[in-house]
Amino acid sequence: AAAAPAGCSGLPNMLLRARALASPTDYWDVTASVGHTVDDADNFLDGTYESTFKTERNSLSLQNDLYILDNQVTTLGADFQRDLVSGSTSYVEDSRDNTGVFAQHRAEFGRHTVQLSGRVDENEQFGGYLTGGAAYGYRITENLRATASYGTAFKAPSFNELYYPGFGNEDLDPEQSETAEIGLAATVGGFELGANLFHTEIDDLISYDSTIFAPANVDKARITGLELTASGEVAGFLVSAAATFLDPVNASGG
Repeated sequence: AAAAPAGCSGLPNMLLRARALASPTDYWDVTASVGHTVDDADNFLDGTYESTFKTERNSLSLQNDLYILDNQVTTLGADFQRDLVSGSTSYVEDSRDNTGVFAQHRAEFGRHTVQLSGRVDENEQFGGYLTGGAAYGYRITENLRATASYGTAFKAPSFNELYYPGFGNEDLDPEQSETAEIGLAATVGGFELGANLFHTEIDDLISYDSTIFAPANVDKARITGLELTASGEVAGFLVSAAATFLDPVNASGG
């Protein structure tokens, strides 16, 4: 959820999650999860109550992992999400559902790993979207692996971004993006080291606009970045570290 502007107080955000796993057969794992989040706030100006704003999100997911072939796994699943908004103001859209179905297949052939995925979302407020991705990995040596991937994504603006009093923007459109990435992962002296270079092109990036004091869409944006990671055991402790270097660019032109 988007951060509340200054001058807001209320109940702390609440987040509840539960997950259950089962294995009906040796070749089939099932994961079910549910979630509930609440952002409830009373808004004050100079100590005087002005409004109440509350958003809720309920989610349900079911995932099936099938191990039918050696060194391969097929994942099939669906999820459902309902967003609700209420408060002192009446909204044109005070609830919306998002239903998604997804599939993924991952296979290892000797030194090679291939992964393909696809997802269809039907959002009650913004319509239908098809996204997916492909990834390839090659084990150069026992301790060195190279990867390459490409994927697309869709992100609807939250009800907080759309409607929060004094902050939201009802004219926001969903983000749509595509990302290409290459990486290297190595095991050195018991440490896992990684370096990933990525490039993302985003249409309608949702970003805070200081000229209107609200989130707005950036027509086109590009983000190029490098992520470095390291993890391992030191003196009996598991430690990890990461650093990300980003070069974001507003590519809208005009």
